[in-house]
Order: sequence, then C-alpha cells, then structure tokens
Amino acid sequence: MNLGEAKTKALQIMDEFSVNAQAISAADNTDYTARMNNFADSAQKEIAQFKKIHAVKKISQNRITNLIGDDGFELEQYLSDAIIYTGTGAKSYYFEVDGAGTVQIQEDISGTWTTLETVTPSVTTFTAYRGLITAGDTDNDIRLRFTGTYPYNIQNVALYAYTFASADDVPDFEREISYSMPNTFMDLKKVVERDKNGYIRDYGIYRWQSKTTLMLPYDFKGSVEVEYYAYPVTITPGTLADPSASDSTEFEIDTEAQELIPYYMAAHCFIVEQPEVYGTLLNIYLNKLSSLDTVDNQGVVTIVNTSGW
Repeated sequence: MNLGEAKTKALQIMDEFSVNAQAISAADNTDYTARMNNFADSAQKEIAQFKKIHAVKKISQNRITNLIGDDGFELEQYLSDAIIYTGTGAKSYYFEVDGAGTVQIQEDISGTWTTLETVTPSVTTFTAYRGLITAGDTDNDIRLRFTGTYPYNIQNVALYAYTFASADDVPDFEREISYSMPNTFMDLKKVVERDKNGYIRDYGIYRWQSKTTLMLPYDFKGSVEVEYYAYPVTITPGTLADPSASDSTEFEIDTEAQELIPYYMAAHCFIVEQPEVYGTLLNIYLNKLSSLDTVDNQGVVTIVNTSGW
C-alpha cells in the first residue's frame, strides 16, 4: 500500500469519500489530506516498534599492515628526548597526540635524514593526524620524529607502505575500528560472521560505543552482517498547496500491518473536530495493533560451527 491508497481508505473510514454516490472532490478534502502525511508517518513508526522492519548492514574488514607493527598502539610520553618511529618505504602516516609539539616526517637520503613535512599540533586532547608521504626513493627509510618544548603523549602511530587517494583516506590505526549504523537503526537483532563458503555463525567479539556505533577489534579479518530492526524512513509532510506530493511513497512495514495505518490517520483527522469519533477510531486502531502477529521468525538460519574457525 502506498500513501495515496492509505489516504483514500482513511477518507472512506471517515465517511468523507463520497456523498449520494458522488465522489467528494480532492479540493474539498484538502484540510484532511494535507495533514495525513504526518499521521501516516507517526502510525508507521509506532507500528514498526511492534511489527519489526528487518534490515542488514554488511561490513568487510581487512586492515592494511602497519610497518611499525603493534608497537604503534603503545602510549608513549615525550619529555625531552626525541621519540622516533621508522618504516622502510612508507607512503602514508597516522598518529595521535594530546599536546603541542613538533612532528617531522623525514626520509633517509644517503645517510642524511631530510625533512619532507613538519606537523605542529597544538591540542589538549588526543587528536588524529594523517597524511601522504612523497619520498625521493620509495625504498628509503621513513621516520616520524616527535619533539617539542613541553611534555605530551603519543599513541596509535602508523606508517603504511601504501598511498591513498587523499590524506583523508589514510586509515585510522586504533585497537578498535568504529562503524556507524544507518540513521534508521532502531535495535540490534544480532551480529553474524560469514565465511567464504557462505556459512555463518554468531559473532560476539564486538561492543557498542553508543547505540549506533559498532566497534570491531583491529585484527579482525573477514565479513560480518549486522542484522537490525529499522525505523521507517520519514514520510515527507504534506502541504495545503500540494497535499498529494508524496502519495506514491510505499509503506515499509509488512502488508498486514499497513492496514492499520488508515485507521490511525482517520482518527487523528477528527481529534479536535469530533473527539468522540477520534476515540472510537483510535480504539479500533489500538485493538488491531494488539492483535498483530509480532512473533519474529524472519532471518532464522542454520548456524554452522566448524573446527578451525
């Protein structure tokens, strides 16, 4: 059912569809239909909390090797002596610092460390810096040299042997990688890992940083599917000038649940004009809502555990 069809049903329920077998003109019903978009949106979002909308976000992770290795994770503190990280053939870098300092990106050219770029952070909390490295010889050693006037901390340092489309594309180097869920994310159903043969198993090595940010360990390599319950996309509000602009919008909840929406729309059209009719129609809607089959069997699969995982 689309929004336009729901409006027609709502007008029929309201007894505002026809008089003496003659259709009431759309213009005469504009006061009702211009408000129905918002009512339909509210109804669908409410019903979706009982009759769930299923959705999946697929994530693939295969992190690029850090030339420094896991030592780059360690928290270091600059006090007076330079702190240095070196990698042969590095073409990009990433690091985080929490204070003012000087960071030189240098290339070993015939035994002399030549500065290619200088970064001068001036921060008070851990802040990420990343960039591309253009060396004279891609086989030369590259180093990050941290110095400064005052103490500060350094963590999550990486040198990558690869270049990227832009500095912004240089990957983070953190113990966990964050993935934002879609704006329509309501609640998690489960997270599963899928192997190359298509078999899946429940995956439990993750955490939520917030309700909509999934954190996976840095060293995880593979694909996961986040199965979740979604809010429907907001229906564009109607206007008096063009109340039918979004009438082709299809509802996202199951077909059986869509049949409730016109009753909600019809009831709220009468909330001020005829409160007793509003109450009657709202009760019909609520009774139908309570009768919905909300058993959630969708997406049931065979979970295969094999040795060697």
